[in-house]
Amino acid sequence: MSNFENVKSTQLEAVAVAKDAVVKMLSNIGSIGAAPDFSNNVLRNPMQDANPLAVWLLNTAMSNQIRSTANRGLAPIRKNEVTGKWEILMPYTVGTLPPADTQGACCWVPLDIDVCSGKAPINMLCLKDCEDIIDSLVNQSRRAGGNDLIGFWQREGETVKAAKERMAKTTFAFLTALTLILGVSDTETGAVKPFHGLLEVMENPAVIEIAGANILGAFDALQCRLQVLGGGNFIIAVHPLTYMGIDSVVQPGKFDRLPSGWTRSGNELRFHGIRFIQDKAVPVDITTGLGEAWLIDGDTTGAYLATGLVVGDNFKREGFAHNDVPGQGCASECTYYYNLGSVFNNNSNKLARIVDIPLSSACLGNALQGLDNLVQPDTIVPM
Repeated sequence: MSNFENVKSTQLEAVAVAKDAVVKMLSNIGSIGAAPDFSNNVLRNPMQDANPLAVWLLNTAMSNQIRSTANRGLAPIRKNEVTGKWEILMPYTVGTLPPADTQGACCWVPLDIDVCSGKAPINMLCLKDCEDIIDSLVNQSRRAGGNDLIGFWQREGETVKAAKERMAKTTFAFLTALTLILGVSDTETGAVKPFHGLLEVMENPAVIEIAGANILGAFDALQCRLQVLGGGNFIIAVHPLTYMGIDSVVQPGKFDRLPSGWTRSGNELRFHGIRFIQDKAVPVDITTGLGEAWLIDGDTTGAYLATGLVVGDNFKREGFAHNDVPGQGCASECTYYYNLGSVFNNNSNKLARIVDIPLSSACLGNALQGLDNLVQPDTIVPM
């Protein structure tokens, strides 16, 4: 190595040593103890905790009648002697039989009365929340601070255990409402358990199905049935995208009038006075671009839950299990939340499904790209 190279190397080493000495003299204030601040957070999407169809269903005249009857006696909810499963008995429907044949006789005779009653199976729903006993004990005193992930799920000053219970109850309410609408006795998904839900009631072969390719024509056919049926406490349940498709064809025509039977007040559309309930649980297929509309009568259709959508503490059970794992505190603790009930109808003539309703052309193609979890949510705040 030349003398020049030796001198250059020595100079570089001297600069590095001097620089290191300066760095060591600087204070580490600002670079140590800087904890992440999670308090500045927003939900990625709006909470999907509105359950308008489930709430309506639980408060129909039929639902109130069943609850009132069940509170007055043992008969409405009973165990089937053959299957051993619990059932809800429907209120009797009463009618008259056709007149007896009195041709050739001088007089008619009084009509005979007939009665009919159905039953609906009761299904149980549950949610399990478990943790090691050491975690449970620690979380009784751990509290969220100002820099923690505070918001709906954790509130400043709240213990982790209290936040966990609210999360469990909120989760259970969301999944119960979804199952109440989409439940079928012999089918389950990741979000829906086997349950005699509204979908099973609507898919009963006795419920009329109307093709909806011609939206206005389909609703006119529905009105023919309503005209014969007479009164009722009807609503029409649709997915918001299906509502948009219907709304797009109910437009003023000649003399600036809406099609016969349709009215609009502000943004609210009604069909012969029947209001629409928009709920994301009602089926829609964005791949085919088709939706459904369900006509439901609240006087003959309802739902029963043993406790509310948000489960009461009397439907909560604690479980404790010993083990031989010291790191877990030699035990685990579980909290179980329960609910049970059914959806029912005692007059299928007052139900109808309009199927294959075309969605608005604005919603086709890539308009909804990346929004699948918002079209039909299976979690409370989709990512």
